[in-house]
Amino acid sequence: HRLVTLSHLQHDDQLNHVPQEMVKDLRLEIRSGGNWQPWRGIVENYQRFLKIDVGAEVDGVKVIFDSTWGAEKVRVFAFYME
Repeated sequence: HRLVTLSHLQHDDQLNHVPQEMVKDLRLEIRSGGNWQPWRGIVENYQRFLKIDVGAEVDGVKVIFDSTWGAEKVRVFAFYME
């Protein structure tokens, strides 16, 4: 267990860097009319909360995690769609 609050101002055991398990690079694909197509890529992500507006009505969204900030596995705590 470790604190995941990011702060360079505190001198306790809080992280002062991006967590290794966090997504660094990812790709999004959308399905429209039954066909999957590449839609957007994000590289060098450092934000914990990503809000992405697809801007269209789609049948599905696929997220492909390409890399983390050092960990073998990505840790995603929530994924919501409206």
